[in-house]
Amino acid sequence: MERVVPRIGSPPPYHGCSVTRTLIIVPALNEEASLPATLKELAQVVDDHDVVVIDDGSTDATAHVARRNGAVSVQ
Repeated sequence: MERVVPRIGSPPPYHGCSVTRTLIIVPALNEEASLPATLKELAQVVDDHDVVVIDDGSTDATAHVARRNGAVSVQ
């Protein structure tokens, strides 16, 4: 059996799984206007990712905009 030694900075080896996803956490407070562009740019530069927007009590539609753009919103 061959021993797998991960390189520094490489994801850990998962048994039978070669897919690595990145979780991006975006803190947000009243970011309704800027959030769509931010999420679009993240999609362009990071492959295979999930986004969680942490809505820190926004009084605008930040949470709705996050969900509408494919992110999970946590308040």
